[in-house]
Amino acid sequence: MNLSGLLSQIEGAPSLARLRQMLGREHLRLTIGLPDSAKAAVLAALARAGDGPLLAVVAREDRAEALVEELCAWLGGTLPVVPFPQRDVLPYERLAPDPEAVRQRLTAISLLADGDRRVVVASAMALAQRTLSPQELADSTRVLRPGSRLDPDRFLAQLAALGYAIEPLVERAGQASRRGGIIDVFPLQAEAPVRIELVGREIESLRRFDPETQRSTGPAEGVEMGPAQEAVLASDAGSGRGGTLARLDLSRCSAEARQRFQEELPLLASGTGFAGDHFYVPLLARATLLDHLPPSSAVVVDEESDAAAALEEVEREAAHELRRQVGRAHPGDGVRVVDAEPDHEPSR
Repeated sequence: MNLSGLLSQIEGAPSLARLRQMLGREHLRLTIGLPDSAKAAVLAALARAGDGPLLAVVAREDRAEALVEELCAWLGGTLPVVPFPQRDVLPYERLAPDPEAVRQRLTAISLLADGDRRVVVASAMALAQRTLSPQELADSTRVLRPGSRLDPDRFLAQLAALGYAIEPLVERAGQASRRGGIIDVFPLQAEAPVRIELVGREIESLRRFDPETQRSTGPAEGVEMGPAQEAVLASDAGSGRGGTLARLDLSRCSAEARQRFQEELPLLASGTGFAGDHFYVPLLARATLLDHLPPSSAVVVDEESDAAAALEEVEREAAHELRRQVGRAHPGDGVRVVDAEPDHEPSR
């Protein structure tokens, strides 16, 4: 459905014209009363009137998904609508997040770098979950071209630190493999994987291929390699705050949990990827989606009290999960960050 033809009628309303004039004022905070049926239309009109991205924050993920569909209908392709979903894993759970959600989150922060007009939709929890900082995103993204120099061993180690799983065969986004002088890798934001053919340490060719048949589909002039998860494993090394990993207090952990942490923490400190390293993303990530918004952005929060309530609910669920985990040993067990700076270092 394309409702963009009706948007010009809404944009001509005097009340909306006054609201659009206020958008350019710095640090402006307004409360607007709207029925639910009008919210998507007004957001679409505000997005078209702005000079940069518009971030729409709603209470819950199901509402964010519905709003994306509504905005696509109202904008009719005149502006892109970008979802920023939440990772579907509670803190303290050792479960892998949905790779599609991670892909969409990384796509959203990458797109915001150009400052163009678009609408980004996020739930309160998605916004609260940390991600790569703009500097980390820039530093961990590179473009490969035929003729470029590439050290295969170092390149695979870098991919592992960026969250890529090193597998015998590349079948989905976020995987990489090596067979002699051939490296296959599927960048998280690419539509197809790429086969890197090396002669020594020089890239002889880049070719897209079908992950199902593993057959080449044509040459590629260049490929952008970005991170496959929302934290760079070595990002904590050498930080001015002494390093979060060095301040982790394991004294209250069970023997089993302590041994696992003692095996994993040195790998994290050295930037070495391993199975399950996604568990540490909330600890190592330094930024939120807000850090990626350019100065020309506008932020609209729908039902702020509902959003706050949703975050409180998740916090209770996370606390319950922590109690469940440490209850396997004895009450009071757990990991904490010693002398952490308030509001900056999340405890694990």
